Amino acid sequence: MKNIFLITIGMVMLGIACGNKPAAEQSVKPAPIDSTAKADSILKLKYNKTNWSISIKELARWDSCKARQIDSVVMFILKLPSNWGGTRNAIFGLDSLSYAQVYSYGRRIGDDYYNFLHTPPPPVQVVEPPIYPMTEKPVIYLYPTKQQDITVKLDLKGKLAFTWPQISTGNTWNVKAAPDGMLNSNGQDYPYLFWDGVQDDMSYIKQNEGFVIKGTEAGSFLTDKLTLLGLNARERADFITYWAPRMASSDYFFIRFETTAYSKAVPLTITPAPESMQRIMMVFKAVDKDYKHTPQTLTPFTRKGYTVIEWGGAELPSIAF
Repeated sequence: MKNIFLITIGMVMLGIACGNKPAAEQSVKPAPIDSTAKADSILKLKYNKTNWSISIKELARWDSCKARQIDSVVMFILKLPSNWGGTRNAIFGLDSLSYAQVYSYGRRIGDDYYNFLHTPPPPVQVVEPPIYPMTEKPVIYLYPTKQQDITVKLDLKGKLAFTWPQISTGNTWNVKAAPDGMLNSNGQDYPYLFWDGVQDDMSYIKQNEGFVIKGTEAGSFLTDKLTLLGLNARERADFITYWAPRMASSDYFFIRFETTAYSKAVPLTITPAPESMQRIMMVFKAVDKDYKHTPQTLTPFTRKGYTVIEWGGAELPSIAF
């Protein structure tokens, strides 16, 4: 009698759960099209991602009949879009499930799909601009064929740190120059014009084409290359005594001479214009003996008539910018 009572109570509860429908109607599952419509209307399977706010966990609220719930879960899984990487595995997994396991399986798939739809965008990576080194001691020698007034305008895209003699408004020097290179500005004599500062962009420098030398060989190396590039004894001495001591601290250095690219990056306008002009910026950095590079080909320079010579340099960071 006790068992019959429990069975009767169970049948009454099942009837209530399914809306008190007749037993014959309860035994017939809804047509697939009905389940599809149900799933479409609630799961927003038109792929409107902004409205995908009802997770698969809420399927239990939609219908009191377990059969309808499971049908809806199956239809949901079968309608997963192909652009989600988990779709193939989700559909494949249905084959190994019993009817009673589908609902729990669908809840897990729903969570995974929800996370796919709401994956936050990758964090915005802020790329810090490179910090370029100081362009040190560019000095400008003027050698007219006769004493004359010369205007030199420096177009530096960056920030000047120091000039000597002091540059005037518009980054211009106005000097009286003699054939031996001596300059007069505001009654004071100078052997050359001097500036240093920071360039906004030094990406024109090729850091894989140049020379690798021992620090102890800097003097002889520079003498050879600067002679080829057209510097006279005085200019070479000024150059080497400034830079060679800086190279004695490391075993090996990478060195490159920028000429044409430097002239384009830091334009110099001289009036009257010289017949020949050589502008050199040497860049260097401490490296290992096996630093990968290709040898730089230097073009010999010949001075002709009214000549302008400029040299300067920069010590590069060990990591290429």
